[in-house]
Amino acid sequence: MKEIDFYILVPVCKVEKYIRACIDSVLSQTYTRYQLILVDDGSPDKSGAICDEYAMLDKRIRVIHQEHLGLYTALEAAAGYVLEQPGFKDSYVVYLDSDDELRPDALEAISRAVRAYDADMIVYGMDRVFEGKVRKRYNANTSFAGVITDKRALYRLVFRDWSYNPLWRKAISSSLLSAADYHKEHRHVQRGVDLLLSLPYYQRCRKAAFIHESVYLYTLNPDSITQSISFERFRVDPTVRKAVWDFLQKQNVWNQRDFYEYFKYLKSTLARKILTIAGFKTSKHNIKQLFDKVRNDEYYAMVLNSEAHDNAVLWLLKKRMYECILLYAAGRRKLIKLYKDAEMRLRSEN
Repeated sequence: MKEIDFYILVPVCKVEKYIRACIDSVLSQTYTRYQLILVDDGSPDKSGAICDEYAMLDKRIRVIHQEHLGLYTALEAAAGYVLEQPGFKDSYVVYLDSDDELRPDALEAISRAVRAYDADMIVYGMDRVFEGKVRKRYNANTSFAGVITDKRALYRLVFRDWSYNPLWRKAISSSLLSAADYHKEHRHVQRGVDLLLSLPYYQRCRKAAFIHESVYLYTLNPDSITQSISFERFRVDPTVRKAVWDFLQKQNVWNQRDFYEYFKYLKSTLARKILTIAGFKTSKHNIKQLFDKVRNDEYYAMVLNSEAHDNAVLWLLKKRMYECILLYAAGRRKLIKLYKDAEMRLRSEN
């Protein structure tokens, strides 16, 4: 097999504090056959200027500037660039968030996996990092490793474990890309973009290889969309989850038992969402309004009324016993705090 070329796609917005480390992690790669595509999504800080600065120093870096249109359109612009390149189908795409980093041997490990498994999708591990230190290492003992060619098995794995949602855990053959994957009606989506865009990749994927190597450094950035869920930023928007549901229905590879197990996962996910809402720092009135929006939404109502196992939080939601949810959530937060405090004391004593 000939040498593999990579396109590393990085959407950039308001990451002045992190972008240099992100770019440097790419420039430090032991495997050097790549292009780095930086899409400046109308950053109001110096992020875009920093990208331009690096592009002047290294011809492998390409910067695309656009007005602030959101993550979805930034990824669309990056994919569009790849699709315009001659011979792009012989390359692989690696996604990298602009506040994260790649390990120095990341591309080398991915290229090695591509050759070993002849796969058009490589799924790898990641370590969680805060202030330059690894806070939580990837646990290979609890994660799947192997090759999947059967769609039913692939969907059972990736759609029942949120940790497979991010694009940045996947290196994909550029042949899986298509401009038709991007739709105007999805441009408003802020949370769940990675899962939404992963759907066509899963569908077209011929062979997916899951490896135990951790090549990605995920930064616990309190300012990122995924880390800063608040009442002001929260929206009851089932667009992504409904897209996944429609996708699975159309694929028609699951049996009744598969869907039953999937609904169990959906219910547990929805219960966590309700507990998150219950913890927002806002008035009870605002929280109860959000509860009503979830309860009355067509998609979430389907999940609530499914035959999968009962969940206490969702039962209370169905009965509109919102005060009970708030009491339960408050008690749960106190128990979690007590546990963390006790854990900290034990660590300090030892």
